[in-house]
Amino acid sequence: AVVSTQSGHYGRGIESVSIDEFKMDLICNMRSTMACMNTFLEDSVASVDGYEYLKLHHKFAPIQASIIVDPLIQTDVHKILDELLTIFQRENIRFEFSDCSPIDQICEENDLKGIPFSIILSDSTVSDGVLGVRDRNTHFVELMNFKNVLRFIKLNLHFQ
Repeated sequence: AVVSTQSGHYGRGIESVSIDEFKMDLICNMRSTMACMNTFLEDSVASVDGYEYLKLHHKFAPIQASIIVDPLIQTDVHKILDELLTIFQRENIRFEFSDCSPIDQICEENDLKGIPFSIILSDSTVSDGVLGVRDRNTHFVELMNFKNVLRFIKLNLHFQ
């Protein structure tokens, strides 16, 4: 059997190659791609003062944001959560939700996963009408109102 390839070997145009040659080229290309991806991921691991995290560019992060609800929260946050989830889905922002562990622990796990931003809902923030937004790279939590949170996330995740 013979396969015609568009690009051909070494840029020589259209040519016919045997199935076995085609399979070997395909395997070599797949191995090269996997080696590049492994190197990319290995180079993405950062360590600061013994604290490791996955430093992927926001565009490549498998999950772009995490919504963290303090498990001890007393305030009803269902309306805020519904709005966040709806907007994230509409804007195609890949996110995860967590409400089962202490906030610090979840943030550390998010850093290891390479999640760039965490939106934190707690009694102290929600009662003041703001949400906390934690940046993975700085570990700083900035307090902002709901509209600014969405603007901030969209600005930092989407590339014009």
